[in-house]
Amino acid sequence: MAGVAERELIWAWLGRKNAKLQKEIDSFRAENRQLKDRLLAAKSEKKPSKDRSHRLDDPKAADTPRRPRGQQPDAPEPPRRDYWHLPVVEEPLELPPDETACPKCGKPAAEMNQTEDSEVIEVEVRAYRRRVRRQRYRRTCDCPNESQTLIAPAPAKLIPKGRYGISVWVHLLLVKLASHRALGNAIEALSHYDLDLPQGTITDGLKRISPLLEPVYEAILARNAQSFYRQADQTRWSVFVEQEGKNRLPLVALGVFRRRHDRFSH
Repeated sequence: MAGVAERELIWAWLGRKNAKLQKEIDSFRAENRQLKDRLLAAKSEKKPSKDRSHRLDDPKAADTPRRPRGQQPDAPEPPRRDYWHLPVVEEPLELPPDETACPKCGKPAAEMNQTEDSEVIEVEVRAYRRRVRRQRYRRTCDCPNESQTLIAPAPAKLIPKGRYGISVWVHLLLVKLASHRALGNAIEALSHYDLDLPQGTITDGLKRISPLLEPVYEAILARNAQSFYRQADQTRWSVFVEQEGKNRLPLVALGVFRRRHDRFSH
């Protein structure tokens, strides 16, 4: 009897173990199916290069040759860009003394008040350390109840006791929000200019800065709501979050609302 009871316990344990393994297999199969659908399934919004107008064009114009890119022969040339708003950095160029001398008699040439000027647009990106020297003062009077030492106030910081200045955070916010680049790529790009920023410190700093941007976000939402024309799009977003009793991965809806001057998503 003891052997029969022991075998029953073993069979019961094996049954529970098999059920647990089968549940894990079903979960892996569901995840594999989702990945295959994302990789191999046909994209509903993907259109071939010859059909991107939802078939709203004139069918008679289907055989019209495509216009080449770039400047068209019959179109006027665009106006040249004006960079008057950029600061000017003077760069004087002079001839060496041996080249200003006459090759025959050796007499030097005299400088003229005129110069031959030209402009070249340059971009200079550099990181530097801003060393703040706060001047200290000592009182020369004997007035009572007054501090004998004065010191200039410290400059304002975006993050109290932070090491990085406002220009660093402005640059990262513009790259991330205006240029839609990943934060890691922006940090790596700055490393080419000998500025090595720690990812964790920057991520924590952006979290501390985010409350300061909430009024800007609310203003964008208010302006978007007042717009007469709006364009909205909604698509699914697959996330790998386990849910009890379900073998399929949940789908989260991501909505994007856009108008002429701004856009936001939720």
